[in-house]
Amino acid sequence: MAGRARVAASHAKRRKVPPVSRAKEEIRAKAYALRCIANLVEEGLAHIERLADGESELRLATGEVYRLGKNTVRRIV
Repeated sequence: MAGRARVAASHAKRRKVPPVSRAKEEIRAKAYALRCIANLVEEGLAHIERLADGESELRLATGEVYRLGKNTVRRIV
């Protein structure tokens, strides 16, 4: 293991991380993803629109289009 990788591995072993249930981990991951999407919209790099079927459509300034469902993110274009 080279320099920094060894330090990171050592740090990970030493730190005390309380166990988190899978459900809480999923909630945290979803919240993080939504914050990232909101930041893109706030910065003017994306536009989000609510569709009639309950999903949302995210259009990035680069031209990519994503459908955001309750538990899924699908790339359309």
